[in-house]
Amino acid sequence: MIFREIKAQAQPGTAIPETSYRVKGIGKRRGEDALVYLIPNRKASSSPHQKGVTGLEFERAYQHLTEDGDFTRRWFKLNMPDCEKEGPCQFLAIGGLFVLLGRASKQRGRYVLRSEPL
Repeated sequence: MIFREIKAQAQPGTAIPETSYRVKGIGKRRGEDALVYLIPNRKASSSPHQKGVTGLEFERAYQHLTEDGDFTRRWFKLNMPDCEKEGPCQFLAIGGLFVLLGRASKQRGRYVLRSEPL
């Protein structure tokens, strides 16, 4: 259950690796528990944008990462359209949290499964 690990490690204020995003906390997205994160707002720096990735979306992405060895933007767009519709930041947030947990590393725009988690 990768979402359980994400909730334990990604406390409010945690920086998401490879991004300028920060974790806000646990909330709801599309009626499900989700990790909510903040994205800097270039027009109003005191008012960041909020996005969220559901637990089921994390689980689906992680299952693909572990079965196929990588998590790519192409796979994300084709297989997670509801999540992708919220913006390209969703892909970066998911991958960045896999990096935070030591489960993946970023290589040439994709996230690759680490053979030995940190």
